[in-house]
Amino acid sequence: MKISIKSSVIALSMAIMVMVSASIWYLHIIYNESLEFKPLSIEYFLLVPTEITIDALSRFGSVDLYHFSAADGPKPEITSVKLLLNEGKIESIRQLRDYFINMGFHETNGNAFQKESIEISITIEEECRINCEAMVSMMQHL
Repeated sequence: MKISIKSSVIALSMAIMVMVSASIWYLHIIYNESLEFKPLSIEYFLLVPTEITIDALSRFGSVDLYHFSAADGPKPEITSVKLLLNEGKIESIRQLRDYFINMGFHETNGNAFQKESIEISITIEEECRINCEAMVSMMQHL
């Protein structure tokens, strides 16, 4: 089967267009100031640290929504997740605390944990809803 030069040029130009479009879309997501997205979306796979993925947090509750905020100057990159708890608030927070400590984080104060350049804080929003926020600094914490 003989492939013509014209079809090769068309295939190559289409591949270049797809790569450029994907690159522009990726840069738009990464440098977006603020972005909310659902679990298992493309943004989820690009932006969520492993410590707060669905697999990691599913034993504590169901993941409702993720929020990403890009790093800007001294402000670190922040990815937060809203969890609807399976059990009572106090027991779930205790289990989350144990989970983060077992992952190698150390408790900095109250419900805040730090490991290398990642800091995670847990805040209580409602009776059965909490927010886990992962802050990723560009420089290592001392």
